[in-house]
Amino acid sequence: MFFDLNTNIEKVKDYFVSFNISEGTAYALMKFPDKWVIATSLSEYGINTSKDPDTGGYYFFCEYANLDKLFTAIIETIEANKEMVEKQSLFLSKANELQDIFSKNPLSKLKQLRFVFEPQKKELKIATETSEKVSPSEDTNTTEMTRKTKAKNE
Repeated sequence: MFFDLNTNIEKVKDYFVSFNISEGTAYALMKFPDKWVIATSLSEYGINTSKDPDTGGYYFFCEYANLDKLFTAIIETIEANKEMVEKQSLFLSKANELQDIFSKNPLSKLKQLRFVFEPQKKELKIATETSEKVSPSEDTNTTEMTRKTKAKNE
C-alpha cells in the first residue's frame, strides 16, 4: 500500500502546523485546542510526542518508515478528543434536561425514573461459504434446546 503524505496532511489540516524529516525521523507539529489530551500509550506503537514551548502545539514523531502509524496516531488523537468534547456537551445538555424533569415532577414520580439503553445490535460478517451445513432437523433440535435452557434459567 502506498503512503500519500498529502492525503494524510489533508485529513488533519485543521490542526496541522508543519511536517519535517530529519536524520530518519519524521516530525509532525500539530496545534490542538487547549483542553485536548494526548494518549500516553502512543509510545507503545513507536510514536512519541513532546510539547513545543514556542507554539503550544505538539510534535508527533517516529522513524520515517512508520509514517502511516504517525498519521494514524494523529487522526485517532483528533477523533478521541472530538468525541470527548461532544460527550461533555451532551452531558451538559442531558443534565439540563434532568434538572427540568426534577423541577417539574413530584418525588413519587421521580423515584420511578430509570435510565434504559437499548442494546446495540452488532452486524456480524458471515462468510458466504460454510464448511459444514446444518440440516433442518439439527437446527430444530438446537432451537428446542435453546428454548428449554432459557426456560430453566428464567
